Amino acid sequence: MLHFISDLPDSYQVLLNCTHSTGLVLLSYLVAVAASVPALNLAERVAEKQRPAIKQLWRGVGALSLGGGIWAMHFIAMLAFEPPVPFTFEPTLTILSLVIAIVICYVVMWVIGRPELSLPLAFVASVCAGIGIAGMHYTGMAAMQSVAQQFYRGDLFVLSILIAIVASFAALLLANFFRGRSGPKVNAFKGLACVIMGGAIWSMHFTGMSALTLAVPADIEINTIIDNTAGNVSMAIAIAITTILIIAASVIAMRVVKFLEQKDQQLKQLTQHDRLTGLLNGETFASLLNERLLKSQRGAISPFTLLYVDLDNFHRVNNSLSHTAGDQVILTTKRRIRAVLSDDDLLCRLVGDEFLILKSLPFNKDTQDTARRIVEQLSAPYELDDFRIKLSASIGVAHAPQHGHDYDTLLRSAHIAMRYAKKSGGNKATLFDSSLNQELQDDIELEHDLQVAIQQQQLTPYYQPLINARTGEVVALEALARWQHPQQGFISPERFVSLAENAGFVSDLDNAIFTQACADVKQLRNMGHSRLRVSVNCSALNLTNAHLPEYIANTLKQNQLTADALTIEVTENALMSNLSLAIDLLSKIRDLGVRVSIDDFGSGYSSLAYLSKLPVDTLKVDRSFIQHIPKQKQDMAITNAIIAMAHKLDLKVVAEGVETIEQLDFLRQNDCDVLQGYYFSKPLPLHKLTQWLADYRPTNNVRSLRL
Repeated sequence: MLHFISDLPDSYQVLLNCTHSTGLVLLSYLVAVAASVPALNLAERVAEKQRPAIKQLWRGVGALSLGGGIWAMHFIAMLAFEPPVPFTFEPTLTILSLVIAIVICYVVMWVIGRPELSLPLAFVASVCAGIGIAGMHYTGMAAMQSVAQQFYRGDLFVLSILIAIVASFAALLLANFFRGRSGPKVNAFKGLACVIMGGAIWSMHFTGMSALTLAVPADIEINTIIDNTAGNVSMAIAIAITTILIIAASVIAMRVVKFLEQKDQQLKQLTQHDRLTGLLNGETFASLLNERLLKSQRGAISPFTLLYVDLDNFHRVNNSLSHTAGDQVILTTKRRIRAVLSDDDLLCRLVGDEFLILKSLPFNKDTQDTARRIVEQLSAPYELDDFRIKLSASIGVAHAPQHGHDYDTLLRSAHIAMRYAKKSGGNKATLFDSSLNQELQDDIELEHDLQVAIQQQQLTPYYQPLINARTGEVVALEALARWQHPQQGFISPERFVSLAENAGFVSDLDNAIFTQACADVKQLRNMGHSRLRVSVNCSALNLTNAHLPEYIANTLKQNQLTADALTIEVTENALMSNLSLAIDLLSKIRDLGVRVSIDDFGSGYSSLAYLSKLPVDTLKVDRSFIQHIPKQKQDMAITNAIIAMAHKLDLKVVAEGVETIEQLDFLRQNDCDVLQGYYFSKPLPLHKLTQWLADYRPTNNVRSLRL
């Protein structure tokens, strides 16, 4: 029971020569500061989202560390007290004071661990904690047994409790302030906060000690008392060392656990996210999507939309440049897509250049706008280290749950729509429709048959002659791929070339035709057509194949052909889509001595600004300008301008699609160099071409060449 100074009997004498050991006082303050360090860090751990059992563990560790530290500070400070009477500590009350400290600190840890700490809650908790800490202090004081009796000044007694409350309130606010913060500056502020908190706890103790007055009965002889200072110092040092070791152990344990959690988090990051982009991987995305589908079926959330994004012709980047360049493209693609999406949208890298987007909206105008903006973003040129390339994207859109009640079905629907968008030329978004199923299945089967046809050399080059407009001589042949399907019959080049491009094996198709064309022209030269050349088309994808010049050189060597036997034809659009790559590759091809021709000139991008820089020998006027001559005066003017411009640049001109005598006359009158079209011959297989060449007789009167 506490006694106040007003209760002091007149028969008692006051002990005025009570002192403190300076060294132990300083040691008690250092222990108070040391106890504050893990307190702030453990408070942050308790506030983190984690399993209840783990949160409970951190509360306990924090309570033991902080409560034990505060109690140790209190006990050492009591040992620093040097009254002129001997004293001992009553075990039960001493242990009770420790228990009070730990329980109060557990309550503080529970308050700190709440999701939000409001000021009213912090104030109530601070009052409870302050009273509890004061209870710990005065219980510990009551445990100090001696012949002297303890009396307290009421005002300082109340002040000590207020200091405890204010210190608790400051501790709670500091813990809340540092929650989720890190960095050198934050650590420095934490250190300063620990110094201040330690001082506040220490001040509370010594304010309570200042309130204390010791008095003994008048018949006690003070000078007979034995000094016990040496023993107190030894005990205080032992308690301080033990406490600091416990605090250090808790700090080390916390850091070890945090390190293990970080490693666990890194492992989860690796297993749940794509390593290159940091986006969700396919497995994690599938799990989240299935959860959304279940909620949607229960009506817990609104319908949503899945977008399947696939870059068109991405494989040419990896194949012709490097995987490093491919990684740059993927990262740029991720940033461009993310820039279009809202914070609620989920973005996943499924595999390679394929991305999935879960948009928390049904398919409406906003979703359509998102798909359109992604297409626009991904059609902008990609700036790599040494190259500037142009890609596009195809997007399939599926609506949940209408197009699928589970992940696999919904994904398949979006994939089918994406394939249809790609089949339609790419660079667009397509909404899934059940009618697309059969079309996709037909394409998949035909795609497989085409690969087999290429491997088994079932594709055949047909040849269309190119005629010198002045002499009538057959100067070259254009090799055109033809495919006679065993069951479906003739398949148009537009269809199977597009399939090969979308599936990524158009290089194999090009190479198959190129290899056979070289062998055929070698055979024709051996038959006496010694100056005959062959023109072979090079697809836009193959135009980025860094190994193409080497392949051309090897094929010419294998067939014992000189480079002047070959012309490589590339379309204007293929050139302009990846101009820097094209210029570099075609320059290497021309260095071999092979000629280069721009096919379908005038049908695509305006390349006039680049024409003088392109490593080409020939322009091939697109048939769309020729077919309306002489009816369309504008087409005649454009064709005349192309011929004149090409000649100014020392380029030869080929006009394709010549079918009438009027077209022939116009082209000859405007000095076109070479003519090609059905007026002379349709494309022919080798055995028919051989007969055509045998029957053909050159003449200067080109008008008489029609057979």
